[in-house]
Amino acid sequence: MESCGGCLPYLLSMRTSRNTQPTPRSAFSGAMASSSYRRNRPAALASCSSKRPAALTACSSRRTRRRRTPADDTDVAAANRGDSSSWASLHEDLVDLIGWRVLASDLRDYIRFRAVCPHWRSSTICPRGRGIVDRRFHPRRWMLMSEGHGIYPGHGKLRGFVRFFNLSTGAFVRAPLPFFKDHCVLDSVEGLLVLQRDHDTAVRLLHPFTGDILDFPPLETLLKYLHPMLLGDKWSYIRSIRATSINVSANGVVSLMMMQQGMTRVAFAASGEQRWRVSIWDFNQYHSPLPFQGKLYVVHHSTTYGEPEILQIDPPQMEERTDPLLQPPSLIAKCPASTLDTVYLYHLVECGSEILVVSQTFNSAGHAQFSVCRLADLILGRIVWVTSICGNTLFIDASGKNMCVASKAFPTIVGDTIVFLNRRKPCLAQYHISSGTLSPTSDGSTLGNLIPSPCSIFYHIVTCCFREYWNKGHIIFQGRLKNWRVRGKWRAGDDVLHEGTGRPKAGNSKWKQQYHDILNIWKSLIMKIMTNIDVMKEILLLSQLEHKNIVQYFGAKKEETVLSIFLEFVSEGSLVSVYEKYQLEESTISAYTRQILVGLAYLHHHNDIKCANILLDLNGTVKVGDFGLAKQIKVWKQKRSCAGSVYWMAPEVIRGAPYGRSADIWSLGCTVLEMLIQRPPYPDENWVSVF
Repeated sequence: MESCGGCLPYLLSMRTSRNTQPTPRSAFSGAMASSSYRRNRPAALASCSSKRPAALTACSSRRTRRRRTPADDTDVAAANRGDSSSWASLHEDLVDLIGWRVLASDLRDYIRFRAVCPHWRSSTICPRGRGIVDRRFHPRRWMLMSEGHGIYPGHGKLRGFVRFFNLSTGAFVRAPLPFFKDHCVLDSVEGLLVLQRDHDTAVRLLHPFTGDILDFPPLETLLKYLHPMLLGDKWSYIRSIRATSINVSANGVVSLMMMQQGMTRVAFAASGEQRWRVSIWDFNQYHSPLPFQGKLYVVHHSTTYGEPEILQIDPPQMEERTDPLLQPPSLIAKCPASTLDTVYLYHLVECGSEILVVSQTFNSAGHAQFSVCRLADLILGRIVWVTSICGNTLFIDASGKNMCVASKAFPTIVGDTIVFLNRRKPCLAQYHISSGTLSPTSDGSTLGNLIPSPCSIFYHIVTCCFREYWNKGHIIFQGRLKNWRVRGKWRAGDDVLHEGTGRPKAGNSKWKQQYHDILNIWKSLIMKIMTNIDVMKEILLLSQLEHKNIVQYFGAKKEETVLSIFLEFVSEGSLVSVYEKYQLEESTISAYTRQILVGLAYLHHHNDIKCANILLDLNGTVKVGDFGLAKQIKVWKQKRSCAGSVYWMAPEVIRGAPYGRSADIWSLGCTVLEMLIQRPPYPDENWVSVF
């Protein structure tokens, strides 16, 4: 066996050169070492055995290596005989233990460790073939990098390579992956890529560094589980994955759990199966799903002012001779409840080996404030707010993926901060946990998606939180999101909006109607502008609203006599367009009503509740709109004004009597009746004579 006397100095010099001269090919230098490299290694080992200080110089030098001669072989043999402290004498178990310690740091370090000499390579387990079934080989902190400009994985300009970067070290790797010619990325879990094969929609799990791949059932088998009231292309819901969790059982069976848009059940399957199964229980009002150690964690808002619950979904029981079963979620902790004066939103983030719970609140001026605690403390029934997260940075988004990034690896990121989209500016902002202050992360505003190109690595990291940009090779806030440029038949539906205008394409009557529904919803606000009423007060009110059941305000811009207001585009239109096409079931109406109540509780008062003012997004989430008559108030005040649509008005509103919160309850009841009978309540009545 070849001597290992110089292995350790050789490894140290290799690690030193990695930090000073990083190259995209360095991560694969061990696994893909050339034959000439192995032939010349004994000469380096011989020089390392003679003098320890000179070994570092010899191994790290860039001198042109001369051809080996028989004299060199004689010198190596003599060095082997005279090496009294040969590293080859290390027991295989000890080498294996050192290897696992190296692997705990990073998979790339483990590959380098095995590349040092044959003895170390033969004494440790090869990750190839075990990259998925052995969780120790998962590249947890590695993330696929979005190149920008629509250069998606598989694009011709990449020449079959895909770049990855490490969220903890900032290292970059360029890996050859030919799979993307007929595959697209759906999600990433523990560094593994969740792919869809285009022609049959089969889900495949790929290890980007070892090339290991496992097959799962086609997405087509999930179509029947979509909510029947969802509009548009149903494939867009199936391919929009909110969270994916991977679990490896004791007998080596790999299973996946997925939470998708438009589904009220969790999908799960084992590798090699032919169809996806779903949970026998439904979920509603689940927020911030987080995969962690083979399980799914979610925040559940059961009631408006109740304590939000953190639930744990265990992996399916894949036992032999029995049908797989997914147990209902188990309650593990409760969070402080919202009040009439304070609204709490909670986010779950994986940070190191633990889960952090991020509490987001809003003060009277509408500014966001954050607090962070550990889930382990909440499970014990105590709340301990932390002021430091070990120099890490949390990227938070209510509709995307939450991430933790080591700030020391990226010079443009500030440590102990929370990065989020500040919709009041709008811009990306960072909240400093220790001081409680807020500052912008960059000079550019996100309004109009005008971030210049090229941009810093910061925006590449932010893009990873938004899968619809990340998997298409786009950078968020750099122009509008475009659809797949290739193989769109299998990856997405047709683009229904003209690029750059936000208007429906010609010939698309359904989207035309929904587009005009959205314009009509803001009719009252436009009328205020035309009648010269003080609009700035209403805009200030809109800027303070930030809730998942409220149509989002993004900003306003005034040019001479033109005032432009930027609002969230809710693609599915109003509930009127829904019930005109479909007969709503009572369960659907109940779900919509619950979400309306959550939005109203945040607004405190609306006064003009009807189906035309209620919107539906791609996820089936209800959005309350038309804030021309809405008021966000701290104390319920008695008002004397006649505002709202008469068919939904409470009697005291029409009579001009003082009214309060009860008027909204009346209007909500009329809205529920409207969804049931598919028309305004009592449309044939003379409303003047009634009251």
